Amino acid sequence: MQQQVQQQLLQQQAQLPQTQPQQGREEQCKQRSSIAEFKRLAPPAFKGTTESLEADNWLTEMERAFAILRCQDNEKILFASYMMQGEAFNWWPMLEHKYEQDREPLTWEKFRGAFYDKYFPWSVRTQKEQEFIHLKQRNMTVAEYETKFTELAKFVPKLVEDKLDRSHKFEMGLKTEIRK
Repeated sequence: MQQQVQQQLLQQQAQLPQTQPQQGREEQCKQRSSIAEFKRLAPPAFKGTTESLEADNWLTEMERAFAILRCQDNEKILFASYMMQGEAFNWWPMLEHKYEQDREPLTWEKFRGAFYDKYFPWSVRTQKEQEFIHLKQRNMTVAEYETKFTELAKFVPKLVEDKLDRSHKFEMGLKTEIRK
């Protein structure tokens, strides 16, 4: 399956220089080098999983690589799908087909949403949200509490988008003697 994606990439690269003017060729060269650069970053493969945090970690790693390379939406989707294997690679063509049938462009945000729906069920997201809401320092060090706070905050962005709300929530979770 991964060979099919590689073949598709190579076919697209071979066709573009013949059909596009000089500016298009330069753009294609940039894409080729970014594919090579992306592979050099050694992003992890994703085979599909029932472990939601593993799926979330994979997507986070992909987005780190995309940020370094300053990828466009279409490159993000192409590179992420390239890194899918097994069950995840079987899921990808179905998603792609759905958007083709609906004649709707597949953006990175839509890909990300569909990925989370598939591999990070709403029930798990709700559980993480509740963990965040009830998070207290208790027997953790401040550093451990801060790490847990940051880890869980990404599941409830609306609750912490305001800096004041974020710092207030953080302070309220600290032990009373530290908070004073």
